[in-house]
Amino acid sequence: MARSTYYFEINKTDPVAIRNEELLLVIKKIFVENKGRYGVRRVYMELKNRGYNVNHKRVQRLMHDAGLFGKRPKEKYHSYKGEVGKVADNVINRNFSTTLPLQKWTTDVSQFNFSWGKCYLSPILDMNTNEIISYDLALSPNLEQIKRMLDKAFDKYSSVNGLILHSDQGWQYQHAYYRNRLKEHGIIQSMSRKGYQLTATVRRDGTSRFAKGNQWGTFPSVAVAWRLSEESFWRPLKDVVNNFKLRLSYGEVGNSNVSAFAYQRMGTYVQSIWGTSLQTANIANPDLTWE
Repeated sequence: MARSTYYFEINKTDPVAIRNEELLLVIKKIFVENKGRYGVRRVYMELKNRGYNVNHKRVQRLMHDAGLFGKRPKEKYHSYKGEVGKVADNVINRNFSTTLPLQKWTTDVSQFNFSWGKCYLSPILDMNTNEIISYDLALSPNLEQIKRMLDKAFDKYSSVNGLILHSDQGWQYQHAYYRNRLKEHGIIQSMSRKGYQLTATVRRDGTSRFAKGNQWGTFPSVAVAWRLSEESFWRPLKDVVNNFKLRLSYGEVGNSNVSAFAYQRMGTYVQSIWGTSLQTANIANPDLTWE
C-alpha cells in the first residue's frame, strides 16, 4: 500500500457523521430533558414537533450508536401462576357493599420499587370501615409473609366465623395452608375471576391509600417505617417518605402503640437526612404530609 493512500484513509472525514452532528446534539438534548425516559419513537415525534424532517430509522441508528436507550416500565409483580392449588368460588361476585364491620375482608400483595430493591406489602382490608386489619412487609412475596399477616389478623380478631375473605387467584391464596387457616376460623374464602378489574380496584385502592399515609381507623401510617427496624429499611426511609408521602404521625389516634422511642428514632433519622428536626420540618403534625 502506498504511504499516501494509508494517510489519506486515516485522515479522511466522514461526511455522514458531520451531517449528523447537529441532529445528534438535539437528540441528546431531548433525551436528557426528559430524564432518559424517551425511546426512539418519542424522540422521533419530538423532533417532528421541533420542525426536523428526519426518518425514524436515522433516529434509531443515531441513538443506538450513542448508547441512548429509553427507560422501560418496571415489571410488576403478578402472584397468579395458574391453577397451582384450589380456586375458590367467587362468593363476593363484585358485591362489595356491607352493613357492619367484620363481614367482608379483602387482601392482595403489592410490589414497591426502591433504589435499593423491591419491597412487598400484604395487607388485609375491611370493606366496611376501610381499616387495615393487619399487614406484613417483606423483601420476598413468600408463604411466610402470608402466615405472619394471618397471625396478626387472628390475634386481633379471634372470632370471625362467617366472615368472607376475598382475594385474587394468586398462588398464595390457592395454597393448602391458606385455605386451611381460613377454614379453622370459619372464614368463607372468595376469589375473583380473571379479568375483573373492579375487584382488583377495591384491593389496590386500599393498598395505595395505605402506602400514601392516609389513616384507616386507628392505624398509624408511621408504623410502616417504625416496624421496619432493620437497618436495610431505615436507610431508605427518605425514599419511603418522598415516594409514598407517608404521614409522619406521632402516634395513633386514641392509642399509644407507636411509642415515644419510635418517634425519637424517627426524629433522629430525619435529622441525619434533612439536617432538621421533625418540628422544624413541620412533619410532626399528623395532619400534614411530606411534599
